[in-house]
Amino acid sequence: GKRIFMLLVLLEFEVRCLSGENELQLRHFVDAASCQEAVGLKSLLAMSKIAGSTSSRRLAIHCLQRYLRAFIGARGGVDYWQCAAAYREMIGLHASRNESFAVYEGILHFLSGGGSGGPSGKEGVAGSAQLYPPEEVAWLVATAWNNGVHFYRLQQHTWSERWMGKSLALAKFCDADTFRHETMMESYAECLKRCGE
Repeated sequence: GKRIFMLLVLLEFEVRCLSGENELQLRHFVDAASCQEAVGLKSLLAMSKIAGSTSSRRLAIHCLQRYLRAFIGARGGVDYWQCAAAYREMIGLHASRNESFAVYEGILHFLSGGGSGGPSGKEGVAGSAQLYPPEEVAWLVATAWNNGVHFYRLQQHTWSERWMGKSLALAKFCDADTFRHETMMESYAECLKRCGE
């Protein structure tokens, strides 16, 4: 019964997407569907794929945001690999590097314990950061750093500083030997000097 209902919701969503229903109506459908216990978290991931395949990037991002909101609210036997995959997919859906900056901020907030406290409200770093896939954290550090270097080369030092700073903040959740912290700090200091010029 539950599985059939979930499939019917996904089918209706796909039909609505393909028939050209406007984005606001589709967002309302996603929001209403995500409130149904029978729909489940994985359906939101499927809706994101459906929206992406119909060239509705913003709707796909909305589905992933709903998924992550539900995921962060669940705090239990939830698959952190699936969460990391959703974040990575959302980063890829954004039209520009800087448009995805808020996603990196959200992940850092999540890893720092914001929005992920357990029943005691103190799960934080001991919970989320240890359960989040280390390879994904390393990927986030590297891509944020590369974005910072990109903007440094373009002489857009304010954006460079923001990205490099975000990378350094995320690097705190990696093993000490994963990145050359001293070299990163030297480059970051150089970038800060350029921001002051």
